[in-house]
Amino acid sequence: MLRVAAATVAPSAQAARRIRPRGRGASWHAPASAPRPSPTTSNTNVPATGSFRRPSHIPNRMGRDGGLWRYPCSRCVSTTADVEALLSSSSSSAGGNITSNGSNNRDNKSRSTRDTNNHRQHAQQHQTVKSKGERNQHRQKQRRRHKAKGAAKRSVQAGDALAAAAAAARALPDKAALLLPRATERMEAFLQSRALLPPPPSVWLRPVDGLNFHELDYDDSDDDEVLAQRIALHNDVVQLLLILRDSILGGHISPRGGRNGLVLSDLVGNVLLLLGESPPFHITAAATAGEGNAQIKRTMSPADAAAIGLDLLRRTNLDVRPDHYASAVRAACHDGRWKMASDLFSAQVNPDSAGLVPVDSTLGLDSTAELGLYAIARQSQDEQNQNGAGLSTADKVFDATLGMSIISPTDQDNYVLAAGLALGRAGEWEACVEFAKRSDNAERLGQPLVAAAMLACVECSQYDTALNVYAESTSNPSLGGSEWQWGGGFDIVHPVSRDLALRSMGRSSKGGLGAQAMDIFRNQIIEERAVISSDALLGLFMALERDGEWKTAFEILNTLLRKSGSRGSSISGEWTMVPQSIDVQARVHSSTSAFAEIGISDSMLSSIMNACNSCGEFGLALLCERMVAIQRGQTASAMAMDATNISHHTIASILLASSAGDALRSEHLVLSQMSSLCGLKCYDDAVALFDEISSQAAADRKDWRQATICAKFADTEAASLNSSMFVKSQAWKAAFRHMNRICVASRCLGEKGEDLSMEEALILADALGHCMSLCNDAGQPRAGLALAEHVFGSLHSSNENGRSLGSSIMSFLGIGEGSDEPKPNSVLGSDKFEGSDLLLSSTMRSYHLLDESADAIDLFFDTVDRISMAEKEYEHSDFVHSWNEAIALLFHESRSEEAMNLYDALEDYLKTPETFIVAAKGLLLQQNWKGISEVYTRALKEHCSSEDLALLAMKAVAEQELDGKIPTLRSIVDEVAKIEGHSSKYWIKTRYWTLKRELGWRFARLLMWWNNPNTASEEELLLAVEQLEAAKNDGIIPRNDDLRCIVRYAGSKMNRSGEDAFGSLQSSQLIELVLEAILEAQRTSLWTQPSFITSSATSLRALSANKECVQLVRDALSCGIRVSKRSLKEALSAAQDIGDSVAVEELSAAVEDLKI
Repeated sequence: MLRVAAATVAPSAQAARRIRPRGRGASWHAPASAPRPSPTTSNTNVPATGSFRRPSHIPNRMGRDGGLWRYPCSRCVSTTADVEALLSSSSSSAGGNITSNGSNNRDNKSRSTRDTNNHRQHAQQHQTVKSKGERNQHRQKQRRRHKAKGAAKRSVQAGDALAAAAAAARALPDKAALLLPRATERMEAFLQSRALLPPPPSVWLRPVDGLNFHELDYDDSDDDEVLAQRIALHNDVVQLLLILRDSILGGHISPRGGRNGLVLSDLVGNVLLLLGESPPFHITAAATAGEGNAQIKRTMSPADAAAIGLDLLRRTNLDVRPDHYASAVRAACHDGRWKMASDLFSAQVNPDSAGLVPVDSTLGLDSTAELGLYAIARQSQDEQNQNGAGLSTADKVFDATLGMSIISPTDQDNYVLAAGLALGRAGEWEACVEFAKRSDNAERLGQPLVAAAMLACVECSQYDTALNVYAESTSNPSLGGSEWQWGGGFDIVHPVSRDLALRSMGRSSKGGLGAQAMDIFRNQIIEERAVISSDALLGLFMALERDGEWKTAFEILNTLLRKSGSRGSSISGEWTMVPQSIDVQARVHSSTSAFAEIGISDSMLSSIMNACNSCGEFGLALLCERMVAIQRGQTASAMAMDATNISHHTIASILLASSAGDALRSEHLVLSQMSSLCGLKCYDDAVALFDEISSQAAADRKDWRQATICAKFADTEAASLNSSMFVKSQAWKAAFRHMNRICVASRCLGEKGEDLSMEEALILADALGHCMSLCNDAGQPRAGLALAEHVFGSLHSSNENGRSLGSSIMSFLGIGEGSDEPKPNSVLGSDKFEGSDLLLSSTMRSYHLLDESADAIDLFFDTVDRISMAEKEYEHSDFVHSWNEAIALLFHESRSEEAMNLYDALEDYLKTPETFIVAAKGLLLQQNWKGISEVYTRALKEHCSSEDLALLAMKAVAEQELDGKIPTLRSIVDEVAKIEGHSSKYWIKTRYWTLKRELGWRFARLLMWWNNPNTASEEELLLAVEQLEAAKNDGIIPRNDDLRCIVRYAGSKMNRSGEDAFGSLQSSQLIELVLEAILEAQRTSLWTQPSFITSSATSLRALSANKECVQLVRDALSCGIRVSKRSLKEALSAAQDIGDSVAVEELSAAVEDLKI
C-alpha cells in the first residue's frame, strides 16, 4: 500500500512541464536540444562538476543549473517504507557497521542491488521506445494510468503545485516527520565513531604515481583494521547522504519551514566533514586488492559524494558555509581530484560564484588555505604536463594568494606562508625560490615571501638551498623587501625565516654551523625573548652534535629541564618554545606571554647523547637519558627500588622500565643508548636492551638495522672483555643504579620546594659523593660532576623564582650580568654540603682525572678556608679523604714541598694508612727513597702499616745504596706478614710475582731462597705449576702470571746443545702443561692477547708438538684473535713438517693477508 501511495503522488511529465518554478533557486527547464546521457548511467554516479546526472529513463527537462529533479519518476524515488527501513536499521545499530559487516550490510546490499536492477529494467523499457510516435503513445499511456490514481493525481495534472504538495503530505503517514530526527541520531553515532579513529594520515596527499602501499611508513598510515573501519564509516555516510537526497527529491523531507533547514544544513555539513576524512581511492584500492577484502570496498568516492552534498545545499537554497567548502576540498584532494578541489577553493573568492568569502588563514598540514593552494599547484602541474605552456605553478599559487589577500589583507602573511608550504609539498621548491628572487615580488610581499621560499625548500629537504636563501635575504635588502615589523619593533629577519634557518643548520650537508646556530639562538632568541619551535631547537642540537659541542648541548638541556621542573616557571616576557616552525608566525601575533611547557623530544635527546658519545662521554649521555626520563615522570620503577633490591636491577631493566610503552618511538634513541653502553663496556646490557625491544619492534613490523648491527658488535665484544674493563663496567653499573635513585630523590625534593636540614643535606651529599666515586672508578668523572650540578641546580631552582630561564642560559654562555657568577662545576656552592668529606674528595678526584688538578687544589683550600672562617665545628679527621687527595694532587703537580707541608700539618694520630701510602707514592714520583723510608718508619710507629706501604718501602730499600739489603727486606716482610697473620715464607711465596715486578728478579729469587741462578728458572716453573694446581683444586681461575710462566719457560727445555735444560720434567709432561695452560687461558682475557699466542706457539714448536702448534694458531684465527707474524710462521713450519696441506694453505693465506 505504501508503494502504491507513493506512486500516486508522482506527477506526469506533461504536468511537470506545465509547472513553472517560483522563488529563488527554482529549477527552469532546459531546451529540448540538451544532450541525452547514456542509457546505462545510474543516478548515483555523480560527475566531477558536482551536479546530479539525469536518469536515462526521465525525459530531458532539466533546469538551467543542472538539474534538481523536483518531480522524478515514481520508480526512482525511495518509498516511505524503504527510507524508514534504512533509517531504522541504521539507527538501531548506530555505528555498528564500522567494526564489522553484519546482516544490515547484507540487507542493504541486496536492497541496493534490487533497486539498481529495477532502475535498469525501467531504463531499458524507455530505451526501447525509438520513434517520436512511439514516444507519444507511451506518454499517453502514462497519462491514462495516472488519471486513475485519484484526486491528488488530477490536481497535479491541473497544474496546481500547492495542491500536489498537499496531496503528497496526505498520502504520507506521520512517520515522515521522523526522518530528520533519525538521521540526526545516526549522524551522532557516526561522529562518535569518528572520534575513536586517528586523524587522517598525511600519506593520503602523496602523489598516486609514486606511491608504494607496501613501503609506507607504518607510523604514518593506517593498519588494515583501521582502514576497514574508515571504509565502513564512509559507506554508511554515503548511504545516509543518498537517503537524504532521495527523501528530499521524493518530497518526504522539506527544507522549508521550522528548523528543517538548520537541521538539514548541519546534517549535510557533518556528512561533508566525514567525507573529507574518508580514505582516497589509491589507498583503498591497494588495501582491498587481495582476496577476501571485498567487504571493505567503497560504494562511492569521497569527491563524488561531496559533490552530491554541495548540490543538495544549493538546490534547497541553503547557505554553503566555508566549512562546507573546506570539507569538500579536503575530500577532493584525498581523492586526487585536483581540478574539482581547485575549482571549489577558487569559488570562495570568486564574486560570481560563492562570493567574497575570507579563507581561514590557520597554518597547518590540514588547513583550508594550504590544502586549497596545494590543489591549485597539483592542478597546474597536471595542466603543464598536458599542455606544456602557461604560467608557472608558483605564479598560479601566488596569484590565488593575492586574491585571498584582497579579501582579508590582515591574513596576507599567513596566506604567503601557506603558499610556500603548498609548493613545497607539491615539489615546486625551485619555482618558489625563483619567484621569491624576483625584485617586484619581493617588494610586493616582503619578508614573508622569503620565509615561504625557505618553507618550500625545507618541505623538500633542500636545507642547503634554504640556508642560501636565508643568507641572501640578510645580505641583500632587495630580496627581503622592507624590514619585518611586529609589536612596534623592527628586524631584518622574519621570525619564521630565523626558525627555519636553525632547523636547516642541523640538517645541512655542511659542517661547522654550530657556532652560527648558537649565535642566532643567543642573540636573536634569548636576548630578544623571541619564539623558537621544537624543530629549530632540534636543529640547534644537531648542529652542536655535528661540531662535537657536547658541553653547550648538555648545558642547554640541563637548564631547560631545571626551569621546566621548577615552580613559577610561567614568566612574563620570556622566550617561548612552540611545536612547529609555522606556529612561530601565530605566536608572534599573539598577546600571550605565558611560558610554554618545555618538552624534550626523543630526537633532541638522541642528538645530545650522540654528541656526548662522539667525545667519549658515554656516562654523561646516559645521565642525560635519566634526567629526561625522570622529568617526564617515568619513575615508577625507580621509586620501587629500595636499598634491599637495588643490586638486582640492571641498566637494561631500568631503561626498559622507564620507557614503558614508549620504547618503540625512535630507533635513534635506542641506538644512542646502546652506543653508550658499548662505550662503557656494558655489552651484556646493550644486548639485553636490544633483545627486549627487538621483539616488540618485530611485532610492530619495524626493521631496525643499525640497532641490529650494534647488538651483534656488543655480543662479539662481550666474549673478549678483559679483567680491567670488566671491573670498570661493574663500577659503572653500580654508579648508574645510584645515579637513578639520586635523580629521583632530587626531583622529589625540588618539587616540594622546602629547604633541607643540615642532616638531610649531608645524607644527600654523601650519597652523591659515593656515586661520583663510582663514576671515577668507571672512568666517567664528568658524569659525576654533571650529576652533582644537576642535583644542586634542581634544589636551588625551586627557590629561585626570580631568575628567568634566559638569565640561566645567558649565565653559562657568558652573557650579561650572569657572566660574573661562578661556573656550574662549582658543586659546593652551598654551606650545607661543605661538611661532606666524601663529596669533596670525589669532586677533587674527578677534576684530577680531567687534568684539572689545579682547580681541584683550589677547591680544597677554598673549602677549608670557608669552613675555618665560618668557625664550623669540623675536625681535620672529618676531611681526611679530601686531605689525602690534596696531598696526592700536590705531588702530581710537582709541588712536593707543599705536599709534605700539608702532610706534616696533619697530626700523626689523625693520619690513616691511606695518608702514608699517598705520601710514599708521591715521594716515589720524586725518587726520594730516603723520604719513603721515613714515611714507613712513622707509619710503623702509628700502627698504620699496610702491604702497599711495605712494598713501597721494599722498593726504596732495593733502589738505595745500602749494605745488607736482603736482611732489611726480610725484616719488612716479617712486619707485614705479622700484621696479616701469615708466615714470612707464605707471604713471599704468594706475592712472588708482585715482588718480581716491583723489586726485580734477583731480589725476588733471593727472598725465595733460590740462590742458584742456573736452577732458578726451573724453580719458578715448578712454583707456577704448583699454584696452577692449587687454583684448580680451589675452583678459581689461575693467575695470568702462572700461565705466562708455563708457556714461556716450557719451551726452553731443550738448550742449544740439544740437552735437557730441566732434568726433573720430561718433554711430554711439559707439552701437557702448556696445553693445560692454554686451556685455562681461554677462560680469561689472556687468550685474546697476541703475545700469549706467540709464546704458546713457540713453546709447542720447541717441544716438537707440531700438530698442537698448528691447532692452536688455527683456533686463534677462527676466534678472530689478531695473530702475530711469528706465530703464523711457527705454525706454517709445523704444518709443513707434518704434511698437513689444508693447514699449509690456510696459514699461507693468513700470512699473505698479514702482509697486505
